[in-house]
Amino acid sequence: MKVAIVQMAVEQGEFEKNIAKTEAFAKRAHECGADIAVFPEMFLCGLENKNSQDFDIAAFTYNDAKYIRKEIQVNNENLYFLYIYFNLFSNNLKELEYLINKIEGISSSIGIQTRKANFRQEQLFLSCIPIMENNQDIKIASRRNILTNGLLATYPFVSSSIFDENGIYIGNNIYNNSLVFIDRYNTEKYKNANICVFGTSGSR
Repeated sequence: MKVAIVQMAVEQGEFEKNIAKTEAFAKRAHECGADIAVFPEMFLCGLENKNSQDFDIAAFTYNDAKYIRKEIQVNNENLYFLYIYFNLFSNNLKELEYLINKIEGISSSIGIQTRKANFRQEQLFLSCIPIMENNQDIKIASRRNILTNGLLATYPFVSSSIFDENGIYIGNNIYNNSLVFIDRYNTEKYKNANICVFGTSGSR
């Protein structure tokens, strides 16, 4: 008895193409005098490779690690942990769900993956208010790596000079020695009266 072992490229979900390939290989095996032709497993429908996505993720992670190492070693970048929290409020459930879907859609469109703080709403709320508390569980679940150049995009000031006409004197700009006046109670310009003091770019 002569057995022909067939090794063929199976296209997942392409039944007609796979049947045509099977018939062609079976005919060829018969012409070679084979009594039995053995085909690979699931040669008609194709075998779904669930590990391919894992391979892609591993490849992307490896490339990201190489890029981060290069930026730190060659361009003197620093590595930071960045935490971004969205705190949404509404008087009814329907509006709240609308706001959540809207934020998720906007974030997804610019490549930001969001995660709901299920059963951790209180910890997240406390982390958002200005009491200097960032819950450890929330930090572990939400932290992302970011380099110095990426961190610069999170600074709220795009102008080298900050001067509000009815503002309070805060200090001097260390780069051009201009006076810094901020009217933190101007509700048309600022969302609330909270104020943040930043150090120089790249400082720790």
